[in-house]
Amino acid sequence: MPRRDGTGPQGQGNGTGRGMGACKSNTNSNPENQTKSNNQFAKGKGYKRIAIPTENGILCSHFGHCEAFYIADIEDNKIVNSSFVTPPAHEPGLYPAWIKEQGVNEVICGGMGEKAKELFAQQNISLYIGVDTINPEELVYDLLNNTLKMGQNSCNH
Repeated sequence: MPRRDGTGPQGQGNGTGRGMGACKSNTNSNPENQTKSNNQFAKGKGYKRIAIPTENGILCSHFGHCEAFYIADIEDNKIVNSSFVTPPAHEPGLYPAWIKEQGVNEVICGGMGEKAKELFAQQNISLYIGVDTINPEELVYDLLNNTLKMGQNSCNH
């Protein structure tokens, strides 16, 4: 499926971000592989790494309840690599530090509790909260094109 910018899928997966098959086949839970992926790109001007909590291949409406994170490496406003990464078992306060260890500096999510927002602020990670539950790649391109629509935080704690 072509992307909004006219290119075909890049990185791992089929580029659709849909379905559990894509999520499970692209899971990269081996810490050794994650470290390599984190350092794969020269982190110069125009580089960022974006994480999106997902469930069934689309954005998970509650950050702490996701089954995987879609992580996209961005250079010059384009996705140059992406993968679905399985996080450790959820414990309050764990994900912000774990996300930082993955080299992420921006998170797009549907809902997030106040404590998590505070912990992300301590990690200097930018948050985009209240977005629709759609394909994570589409959300990344919406952010890059300044068309990301944010609404109500779907979490109330």
